[in-house]
Amino acid sequence: MAARANPRAVSSPPEYANTLALLVDREPMLQYGIDLLNSLCLGEGVKISVLFQKPSAEFQSFFNEYFVSSLRNIVKYKLYCGFLPFCLRKVPGSGDKIPVVLPLGSFVWCVRVKEGVRKNNTTRNAEESRNKNYDHGSLCEYFVTATGTLDVKPEEIWVVNLLEPTLIDHSPQSGMVQLSPLFLTVKRYIELETARQRLSYADDWNTTARLFTVKRPPQVLNERAGKDEVPFGTSRFQQAMMPEGFFTYENMRVQYHNAADLVRDALEHNDVASGAAHVPAVYALPTHFDLLNSPQLHPLQNVENLEREYRASVAHVLGIPQQLLDVDSGRAKGIGKDELPLLSELMRGVCRELTGLMYKSLLHQYSAVYYPGQNAMHKKVRFAFNPRNLYSEEMQEREDEMIRLQKQPLGNDASSATQSNKKAKSS
Repeated sequence: MAARANPRAVSSPPEYANTLALLVDREPMLQYGIDLLNSLCLGEGVKISVLFQKPSAEFQSFFNEYFVSSLRNIVKYKLYCGFLPFCLRKVPGSGDKIPVVLPLGSFVWCVRVKEGVRKNNTTRNAEESRNKNYDHGSLCEYFVTATGTLDVKPEEIWVVNLLEPTLIDHSPQSGMVQLSPLFLTVKRYIELETARQRLSYADDWNTTARLFTVKRPPQVLNERAGKDEVPFGTSRFQQAMMPEGFFTYENMRVQYHNAADLVRDALEHNDVASGAAHVPAVYALPTHFDLLNSPQLHPLQNVENLEREYRASVAHVLGIPQQLLDVDSGRAKGIGKDELPLLSELMRGVCRELTGLMYKSLLHQYSAVYYPGQNAMHKKVRFAFNPRNLYSEEMQEREDEMIRLQKQPLGNDASSATQSNKKAKSS
């Protein structure tokens, strides 16, 4: 017999889509990593030059407000869908064209083969809609369609490829949806949240007062075969005073089957009319009833291990060292001076790749606004990024100065050497 499939292996499409949107737009740990990358890449701003000349301060301010501001969405859209969709709109009053990024949740997409490379039996319909795209080095393309109340036609949407499109089948008929780079991270997050819910349910059960009783009916020597219990009085005097219908079913129900109700009424008694609160007291259980220990729930999944796996998955998908996430979450006291240069070099490589995607996005947006149908690079338009480093030159100079002071002997020689170093730097 085939083994039963794990129901948590791949989540349902609605749950996957909702969790993906939650991660990209709201999850604190992922937002911290995205903000960290944006602050390093865009902290010094972006400079533009046209024909090797700097534009006016007014145009630079306009460029920062409507072009550079959209670059903070690059990491988010790369993880969500793998491309950046935008359309062109006009600024009220001035009428200047600006690029506007389509918000998350306002579009759906698929991957298809470009026109001209399809087989003859799968030729594209002439009336089929197309997006605008400057990426000509791929055989596939993203096709984006606006949904909901967003009045944007497919022909008005520009698409910037942040990841190479693939033709792997992720259709809804296969039980999945169009996957994103965060697919495995979404699975980790769903498993973590499910384990947290189970842990909360177990804590609620274990910390709630409950009373469990068990009925132990008496046994007598003259018990008839096939009878589990013989109703009789608790003493010989009660047996002598029992009416004629003692051995009837009605008497058995009254004598024994209402015992649970008597216990509950005794423990949960509350005078509703007077509004008096329950006063704890000592109660005697009915005859033939004993107390049982309340069962305790113990979750099988280790929440700490799932949190560690999720944190590692976030660090890997963002490309940043996990130590940075540990410092933010309070799991590490700090980064040592021996680790900082290596982490800074790793972050420099990540920022170099990310600024390349930002440069590409800026080039496509600028071309769509000012050079429709052409590439702004051919018009000698350039953008300059100046990413920050975790291990800045100022920090390195201070550490080198401390090392030199520690190696030098105490006294006048040390002070004179320090002054000579300062004069050398000033010169």
